[in-house]
Amino acid sequence: MPSWIIDDGPLNWLSRAVCPGDVASWPTGRFFVAEATATQANMGAAIGSPEAQKRKDLLAPERSAIQIFKIMTDSEAWNILYSHLSQTAGTNTNLAENAAIAWALTERSDAIFVTVDKRAALLALAELGCGRVAHAFDLWLHLREQDLISSDQFVQLCNDTKKSDQSLNNLPLRCNM
Repeated sequence: MPSWIIDDGPLNWLSRAVCPGDVASWPTGRFFVAEATATQANMGAAIGSPEAQKRKDLLAPERSAIQIFKIMTDSEAWNILYSHLSQTAGTNTNLAENAAIAWALTERSDAIFVTVDKRAALLALAELGCGRVAHAFDLWLHLREQDLISSDQFVQLCNDTKKSDQSLNNLPLRCNM
């Protein structure tokens, strides 16, 4: 089974559709988010953002199968992140996406990066290659096939994803099964 690195957009939709208690029963070691994504949720929750609070609740380590990964200083992933991917140390622009790519390159050869950000998807495709980058619909289909989400949750996830993407007139045919 592959592991999945979930970018912030798909994590937002997941936090709206799935309760933290549901995620607690998911298999461990298969779902990840970058530390920068979790930090954003914590900061947003601290200022009272309901969306950020849902993300924070979904990621609470004591009850979540979604693990937070950290890029360690002076690791191979750190070097890729701050030299090759041109992420200036201390900046937050695209940090989560770039960290996900660096971590997938060095730490998780089975990882699939899930994003709807076009820039991040193209960069990940170039760096990770075919089969290592996925659209959010791929994750929703996987979760449904594994019986980790209900049919209603699947429909909500697909609809939320479609609403966010101006280029989609309809749900993908594979999601209309």
